[in-house]
This record gives sequence, structure tokens and C-alpha cells, in this order.
Amino acid sequence: MAVLRPVEMRLLNDLFGMSSGWVLDFSNRTFEEFFRHEVGIEIYDDAYRFIGKSKGKHLSAFLQAGQPAAIVKALTALWEYRQDGLISRGEKDPVNGGRERLNAVLRRLGGRPLPPDPTATSAAPIQPQHNSPIERLLQELEDEFARLHSMEDAAQARGYAFERFLKKWFDAGDWMPGPLSDLLASRSTAASNTEAQFT
Repeated sequence: MAVLRPVEMRLLNDLFGMSSGWVLDFSNRTFEEFFRHEVGIEIYDDAYRFIGKSKGKHLSAFLQAGQPAAIVKALTALWEYRQDGLISRGEKDPVNGGRERLNAVLRRLGGRPLPPDPTATSAAPIQPQHNSPIERLLQELEDEFARLHSMEDAAQARGYAFERFLKKWFDAGDWMPGPLSDLLASRSTAASNTEAQFT
């Protein structure tokens, strides 16, 4: 009795190209070595010759007659080999949803899902955009204020730096629109409270 359903065999043919008689870019020797090392079977054994003699026919026979655990090992290893080849050639996967669909087959056979995709990248955090002059100035002022806190200079030098910062802060408040001017005014109270740290 076949372990895999026809729709699953069609997916595996799309992924590994079995109907052509070939399997990926394996030669006869590397195909035999791959199955011996990754799955622990002799893929050219007579048990897998009942469909034909090509690599693709041997793989098809194995997928029909093999044990589910061995099939899971083989499919996982073949997928990893295939993905490594795509990455090396700089190619996109031509099979839509191949990973998800193969994972469904592996789970149905009692196996684990495929390893994480090495080409997948997590979304970069969205950085705040400071496009307008007002936004840029606000960011510059906040950055400068943060630098003041990390200064290790003598007290007099820190005091001068803080005076320059306050002048820039209050000058900015003179021409900014109402809401942002109010924001600067409220923040300047907090800044003034820390002035003693710099004098």
C-alpha cells in the first residue's frame, strides 16, 4: 500500500524532478552515497527497482514502499540539499508554497517540520522618520541633551556645554509652531531641573 497520496507525489515530483528520471543534480554515485549517508539505505537495492532503473524511478519506488520514518528522513535531507543548491545559484524557489506543503506531508507521516529557512530574515524595526526641519531639530536637541548626561569633562566645561544647549533650545522655541513650542517649554522645565549636574 502506497504511503504517499497522489497529490503528495505530484508535489515531490515538482520539488525533486523525479518524472524526468533524474533527481536534482545527483549523479548515480552521489545519489547512492546521499541515501546511504542521510537515510541509511541502499537506494539501488532491488526492493526499489520495481518501477524502473533511473534515479527518479528508484526514488518513486522508495516513496511508495519505504517506511514512513525513512521517507521523512529522505524528504528532509533532499529538501535541504535542494535549498542549498538554489541559494548557491542565487535562484528563487520555482515551486510556490513548497516548504509549507512539504511540511504538511512530513507531519502527516509523523515527522518534524523542516528546519528554519536560512534565507528568511526578520523584519527590520521601523525607524522613526525625521523629515521636516522641526522634527530634525527636535531630534538633534534630544540627542545633544543625552550626550550632556554622558559628559565626563570638568564641571566648568560641562556648564558651558549646557549653556550652549539651553540657548539652542530656547532659540528653537521662539520660531516653532504652538504645539511644538509648548512641547519644548515643558521639556525645558525638566532640563532646567538637571542644570545643577553640569555647573
